[in-house]
Amino acid sequence: MSRYASYGSLDDRIAQDGDVGFVGFNNRLRPDQLQAGMLADAQNIRMDRNGQAQVRRGVDLVNAPLSVGLSALTLPFTLVADDTSVTATRTDATVVLTDITATDFPSSGTVNISGVTMSSGPAVNGDRAYTKDSNTQITISDQAYEGSASGTATVKFGILNDGVVNNIYGSTDFSDPNQASTQYIVLGSNAKAVGIDIANSITFDIGYPAATTYSASVDMIQAFNKVFIFQGGITALENNLRISTISAAAVVASTNLVTITTSTNHNLVTGDIVTINALGFSASNPDPNGSTKTITKTSDTQFTYALTTSSDETYTVSSSSIVATDFTNVASGTYAQPESIFSVVKDFSIINSVGSLHTSQALIVGNKLTMTDDGPTASCGLKIASDFFVNEVFSSGDAVTVNAVSISGTTVTVGTSSSHGLKLNQPVTFASLDAGLNGNNSVAKVNSTTEFEVEVGSAFTVTDTAGTVTPAAGITFIVDAEKITSEKTQAQARASDPVFIKKVSVGLGFTHMPAPPFATYHQRRLVMPFQFSVDASSNSYTTRNIQDEIIASDILDTDTYDQVYAQYRFNAGTSDFVVGLHSFAEDRLLVFNRNSIHIVANTTDLQSASTQVLTDEVGCVARQSIEQVGNQVIFLSDNGVYGTQFLDEYNLRGTETPLSEPINETIGRINKNAQENAVAVYFDNRYYIAVPLDSSSNNNVILIYNFLNKQWESIDTVNDTNYHVSNLLVLGDGDKRGVYAVNDIGGVHRLDHRTDGVDRVSTQIGGTEQSIQIPGALTTRQYTFGTLDRKRWKEFDFHIQSSDTNTSDLNIDFETENPDDTGSIGTLSSFSDGALAIGEDVSIRGRIGNRRGYGIQFTFNNTVGRPIIRAIEVEGATTMRSTNKAE
Repeated sequence: MSRYASYGSLDDRIAQDGDVGFVGFNNRLRPDQLQAGMLADAQNIRMDRNGQAQVRRGVDLVNAPLSVGLSALTLPFTLVADDTSVTATRTDATVVLTDITATDFPSSGTVNISGVTMSSGPAVNGDRAYTKDSNTQITISDQAYEGSASGTATVKFGILNDGVVNNIYGSTDFSDPNQASTQYIVLGSNAKAVGIDIANSITFDIGYPAATTYSASVDMIQAFNKVFIFQGGITALENNLRISTISAAAVVASTNLVTITTSTNHNLVTGDIVTINALGFSASNPDPNGSTKTITKTSDTQFTYALTTSSDETYTVSSSSIVATDFTNVASGTYAQPESIFSVVKDFSIINSVGSLHTSQALIVGNKLTMTDDGPTASCGLKIASDFFVNEVFSSGDAVTVNAVSISGTTVTVGTSSSHGLKLNQPVTFASLDAGLNGNNSVAKVNSTTEFEVEVGSAFTVTDTAGTVTPAAGITFIVDAEKITSEKTQAQARASDPVFIKKVSVGLGFTHMPAPPFATYHQRRLVMPFQFSVDASSNSYTTRNIQDEIIASDILDTDTYDQVYAQYRFNAGTSDFVVGLHSFAEDRLLVFNRNSIHIVANTTDLQSASTQVLTDEVGCVARQSIEQVGNQVIFLSDNGVYGTQFLDEYNLRGTETPLSEPINETIGRINKNAQENAVAVYFDNRYYIAVPLDSSSNNNVILIYNFLNKQWESIDTVNDTNYHVSNLLVLGDGDKRGVYAVNDIGGVHRLDHRTDGVDRVSTQIGGTEQSIQIPGALTTRQYTFGTLDRKRWKEFDFHIQSSDTNTSDLNIDFETENPDDTGSIGTLSSFSDGALAIGEDVSIRGRIGNRRGYGIQFTFNNTVGRPIIRAIEVEGATTMRSTNKAE
């Protein structure tokens, strides 16, 4: 800009102020108090380490809000008077209803039909999807209709069915341990769970147990390779979720039996209950999609299930069909305290340092067994009182025909007529063979899918080679060398009868999971609020009227809770209650109460665990706002976003000033009546927290804190009042990894993803997908030259760049203070002869018009693309410096 070569003593010297980079925004201080690089406001902005301020990337639609079932009621709606004189005729494969009063009918939906008889094929009576042809005619084409239609139809419009999806009450991410690089979102609705494969945007149903529905918020987590659904006072659900993609036609191999083939190993086992999804059933199929079936495993890539009625059809499969195991209730009722496991000859063996034991007692992986007798009749060679951890659990299965037996020494090779499906060390039972082989045993070696080996106590002569082998219930565990008193031969081990007992309670006895409102995984345990006691009858609980106590499960056992030693109470008798739990380093569990924060240490040994108060000056208001970032644990409190940090080798200390102090004006707008709904995640060096502002009861904005810049970066919104966030999740692999937002109607959107400057969203069930310009806005600090004098603002210089993927344009306004004035500088395109081209940068200069004011600040609002603001400079002169009165 132009400068004078010299100035006189009374000249108004030209001064400059501005920013050559930006790090964050602060709306607590006045704009004229802000330091260089700080903004007064940032809406939908991201600030890099190089100081550039750019409109954020767009929100991208991953899954549209879930469509409700055919019988669900979509609001708003109009109840239309029943039509009772409608004519029904079949045209091609559809049924056409004429003489109907359809003036108020939407273009499509659901009606209830009765009074129509079809001469053949499927019936049309019932709840049917329709399309509107005119104000007097609708067409039913939900299936292929046959024959002729007769009778006078009665049509009812406006149907309510609580058995279909009408709301999403919880969600969680799920990573299948049996599938590499695949992640899912699981949504908990009122009537069923719905899974979403984010890599392929495929949805599939996951059933609930019979009569299970939800009408309020639930908590969902993945732990121990299971998905859990919690709601306080109600039996929790669990699902050892196994998901498989169906790859081939589903063929009815015989009447009443459907055979399913999967593209990869399905990992299902006989007895699993699954929900059938996306099969192309023909019109006469009796079992629609969404029905639950108990399957029988026939191979690693195939399983079968029975139909409720006979059918001899070939069903097609869509290109993206998925089947998943259903949820079941966790155990409840009276807990069966541990009992001794007495073995008999042939029940126990040790092969390659792995113990195998036949038992039908309910055990899970990770259970601790203590050997109380190494063999009342014959010693097994293990130390008494040794502890062993269950390594694998086996269930009984269907018998497989044996067609070959050979023996070498004490090693028996067994051949089967079909795939045996057995694993190393798996317990089995032989029948209808030689006496030396019949009875219990365990697999010593797997040679192929139709051949395996076992060890016997002594050699025998093979005379029978036709019998059966049946997978048996049992367990395996690792036998460490220090737990052996004397080496035993296989014959001696199999002749022994050791006695084991599951770990015994160190308190008042074990109990089942006590119907918690939520739980957290910590040190191989589930830890949860202990608000309800488990009654003797199934699925029944009694409130304990205690809100400030937690209880921990046994190690790797989500069904066993040790009363007294596994429960901890905080601030007993005070007005306080548990809000959230967080696990972190050095075996420390943070317990966030409403008015205080506590630490539980050394939970590996429950008897020696200790508790201490971290602070009673601040508590947590929103459980899902708790996130650990480096050496800090961040959460939403009454004072705003607060943090604790690690000091002195992982000792925790609370910080004195809230992390959100610079944006206290925004924090003060959080709706106190809905603040418990706030949710947060940490990703890409940023803390995202969705909160409800003003009168909204839903989270309608996302506040972003940038840990690289150590400042609050943006207030993110979508320019649609129906867009809100009920949960934030970080999941995905490769280019799919990111932050995903879930709302209460099942819509899933990925944040910070699109590069075209628009948000692609859908906010209504059945609504049209929208592409909305991102409402980016940046307001600078107030430039004052560091003096209180009035200035005459002369010129500006802005350095602006377009993104590498799209053109850019924006509006530029200014505001002066004392005297107050506003004005428009114009648009970027007016300075650059049109929208700024892709990847181009420009320095735009112009005059402000000698506007007077103590300070000036600028606001940039983007209208096209994702423009980048790199630097701002403003020039002016201090005026009215005379001490004489100016008139």
